[in-house]
Amino acid sequence: MKNIIFYSLLTLCLTVLFLTSCLNKKQSDQKIIYEEKKESEIKKINDYNVNTIKIAVIASKTGQYKMFGEDVFKIAEIIKDEINIKGGILNKKVELIELDSESSVLAAKKCAETAVLNNVTAVIGDILSSYSLAIAPILQTAKIPMISPGSTNPDLIMIGDYIFRICYNDLMQAIAIASFVYNDLNAKSAFILTNSGNKYSFSLSEHFKIHFMQLGGKILKESNCQTDVADPESLISDIKALTPDVIFIPGYPEDSFKIIKTIRNNGIKTAIIGGDGWGGDEIIKYAKNNELNNCFNTTHWHPGLMNQNIPDIIMKYEKKYNKITNPIIPLTYDSFFILFDAINRAGSTDNRLIRDEIEKTINFKGLTGKISFDHNGDTLKEIIIQKFKENKILFLKKLKIDTIKIAAIFAKPGEASVGNINILNGIRFAVDELNLKEGIKGKYIELIEYDNQNSSIISKKAAEKAVHDKVIAVIGASWSSHSLSMAPVLQNAHIPMITPTSTSPEITMVGDYIFRVCYIDSYQGSVMANFAYYDLKSKNAVILINTESKYSIELGSYFSKNFKKLGGVILWEGEYLENASDYMDIIVKIKNLDPDVVFLPGYYRDSGLIIKQARKNKIKAFFLGGDSWNKKMYSFGGNYIDGSYFSSYWHRDIKTKENINFVANFEKRFGNINTSGTAAAYDAVNILAYAINQTNVINGENIKNSIFNIKNFKGVTGKISINKFGDTDRSAVILKFEKNSIKYVKTID
Repeated sequence: MKNIIFYSLLTLCLTVLFLTSCLNKKQSDQKIIYEEKKESEIKKINDYNVNTIKIAVIASKTGQYKMFGEDVFKIAEIIKDEINIKGGILNKKVELIELDSESSVLAAKKCAETAVLNNVTAVIGDILSSYSLAIAPILQTAKIPMISPGSTNPDLIMIGDYIFRICYNDLMQAIAIASFVYNDLNAKSAFILTNSGNKYSFSLSEHFKIHFMQLGGKILKESNCQTDVADPESLISDIKALTPDVIFIPGYPEDSFKIIKTIRNNGIKTAIIGGDGWGGDEIIKYAKNNELNNCFNTTHWHPGLMNQNIPDIIMKYEKKYNKITNPIIPLTYDSFFILFDAINRAGSTDNRLIRDEIEKTINFKGLTGKISFDHNGDTLKEIIIQKFKENKILFLKKLKIDTIKIAAIFAKPGEASVGNINILNGIRFAVDELNLKEGIKGKYIELIEYDNQNSSIISKKAAEKAVHDKVIAVIGASWSSHSLSMAPVLQNAHIPMITPTSTSPEITMVGDYIFRVCYIDSYQGSVMANFAYYDLKSKNAVILINTESKYSIELGSYFSKNFKKLGGVILWEGEYLENASDYMDIIVKIKNLDPDVVFLPGYYRDSGLIIKQARKNKIKAFFLGGDSWNKKMYSFGGNYIDGSYFSSYWHRDIKTKENINFVANFEKRFGNINTSGTAAAYDAVNILAYAINQTNVINGENIKNSIFNIKNFKGVTGKISINKFGDTDRSAVILKFEKNSIKYVKTID
């Protein structure tokens, strides 16, 4: 009986094992099939992505502002089809991902997030500033290039270097509107009706007000009108009582027309002007009784300007839909083809490479004019003024923005570029701040950047190019050798030059058009000699000179001269080559001499390596340097550079109102400031702007004379006065490397 039970149980177990084995095999086979299928699907997706270029289009298909978005999607589809018929871009098909921002900020954000999830190559959109301002931070963080066809708010492109627009901004059109109103309409007084709940309306209103008053115009009143006229009787009463020469209504079609209709129905025939927000024929759709007569607005394009060489895509659009009157269609067309051009030039769908090529776009021939991008991703274009008459839009004139051209000459590649990028950001920040206020004498500052390619020869050529381009002043360069090659060219052309950081005394000796905002090497050589002798109680010193650097040779010479005057002894003046990696021959010599201090007026790489090797060999002397030292030294010297001192003209901890505000605002946009050159460059631009504003007639001689008159200018680097040599009478600061940071030690006057 026991045997029967045993064999029965054994049989049962074997059966279960067999069935389990079969089941596991089936599951395993199914898993293999599933994995193979999954891999196949992934391969299909990857193959599809490899063979397609995904471009997201973000605009409103629905909601209050769908009239702007509908045309965007229509032209986008035609562009996609036409491009794909011709073989696509880089032999890849273009795929559109159409995203409806629903006339809503929240929906616009979700669209941007969807675009990121879809791993798009770029984004075209949005049209309205409010929505573009919502999507730009998301795309900037994801490093996806964005081109807005129609968002004019100046703050948009400040969000980051992946954000571009091909329309002009509110500041530019405000300058144009103010000029047209004051000079062409001969209007000396204005009544402004702003929709304060709308960023576009508020921004355009604020900029118009500043520039109209600068021209000599008077703002009689500013009233807040939302989408409707809340108190029409009060509004009409004010207009009739104040009798303005012009009424400015910076709004969108529907809300602007409601106000215009109220004004016209009450018998007021005063000229009314608006911005590009009125659209093309969108505002006319609301007009029935010629209410728009004697109304004007700015626009980016007018159908009357269409030449004979009309692109096939535009002809297909008009055949399929209707005659183009909405500027957003050619703006969208230009946005796509600038993007396609950049992708072709990049030869890749890599986001960074495409972004770089978009930035390099110069004089692209678009439907809306020639397009180039500035340092921010803005484009400077002619602005069209159109007039409404009997419910028709008439082309009136083109206005070129009145600009002041300022050049910045610095190195973008090469060793000098490491610090130069930070200096350039200081210049850009100052220019942007000035433009957002009033520019210079009511003129928009056009910053032209020239790359000197880390070369004295190219620096000279860049200066010659700046003269050819008729700039009114130059900020640059960084290294003294670069500035010395530029200065004679600009002196002969009578173009003022201000260097933020070149300290060689020879630079300003070139002539009376050459200035600087930093101190000179003789001054900082004296400062460091005094600090070594009195503060560090050093009685002897070794000086190490980079024989390939004029800066190093001169600064070492001035330290030596001043240290000896104080009673100090120079034990040895050694020489080294800049790009060496092993400095043991001079390290051994220093160790044998056992100095109190080693003065090392080099750049961050060689200085960092020398200090590191010295400390590893138990050299205990204080190491001192000049203003060319910066935090980059930690990359080469590590923590061995801690305890080393150097001179500069700025530190973030200087407790002046000007510096506190500068640090907070600059870092909000660009991140941490890691070089004093950034602050010096910011001061250089503002000194130049101040000098130009003091002139009656803008020319080189007047600007030069005005710069010489600057006394106690309150800059972020301290009080600055320009002496008779073009140098600055100013203070210096002593800084110290400590725990991967730079600490403020003291100020020396």
